[in-house]
Amino acid sequence: MRYWTVKINDRWQTINKWQTIIAGIGCLVLVFLSLSTAFLTMSSNIKAAKFIKEKSCSRILKLALNNLQGKIDVLSKRIDSIINLDEKERLVWGLPDISSDVRMLGVGGESYYLDEIEGRTQELQRKLDFEFVSFGEIQKGIEQKQNLFLHTPSIWPTYGAITSGFGWRTYPWKEFHEGLDIANRTGTPIYTTANGVVSEIMHSKGLGLLVEIDHGFGYKTRYGHLSRALVKLGESVERGQVIGKMGNSGRSTGPHLHYEVCVTGKPIDPLHYIISGTATY
Repeated sequence: MRYWTVKINDRWQTINKWQTIIAGIGCLVLVFLSLSTAFLTMSSNIKAAKFIKEKSCSRILKLALNNLQGKIDVLSKRIDSIINLDEKERLVWGLPDISSDVRMLGVGGESYYLDEIEGRTQELQRKLDFEFVSFGEIQKGIEQKQNLFLHTPSIWPTYGAITSGFGWRTYPWKEFHEGLDIANRTGTPIYTTANGVVSEIMHSKGLGLLVEIDHGFGYKTRYGHLSRALVKLGESVERGQVIGKMGNSGRSTGPHLHYEVCVTGKPIDPLHYIISGTATY
């Protein structure tokens, strides 16, 4: 067996071949263990850093999603307010109501958190689109009703004293009086009671100088016993416009206006088409 003499701590010691081999193996084991420990430590640090980074990103994403959810909730409440306004406007203007089933505008299917947020945004978009169309219908309905109102007789045609009402009368002879007589001085202004077009200007034996206005929507008004007409046949007129002067033409016992309201050709009591308190004179 081969021996070696080495100096350790100022002393000479003799070691053999097997001791050398064992010592070398021990050194290799120590080096391997050191490297393994270092590798495991580094790997653990990398995983920890990655975990911290992912956790931080997850927290940021969660905060962003919660923030988005809050904004969606606020937007949803505003849309609900718009829907309430829509319902009130339809009630005020007498427009057809929209059922709650139609307003749901929902879709089926399972959803997760992200899918739920996307689904809610799509739902809100559908509601906004629906309300846009609905308010367009409301606006159109309001315009139609406003147009109808402008063409519906609704104010006094002149001012003075009512001397004869609508219906049967016996003096000075028995007849059905199809209008309203309002007396005043000759030359008192006569006003059209709604928008329309002058459809007739004529002299009749009974009503004298007569102006007839077609208001559309089945409404016509007639103004008799005039002393003068201030409009022309086919002329467009607006409510409150002076169309003539009071007179005593035709079969009349004194200056007054004979005022008629006809609905689809049938005379109706004019007092039913005079809004209380209306006066532009």
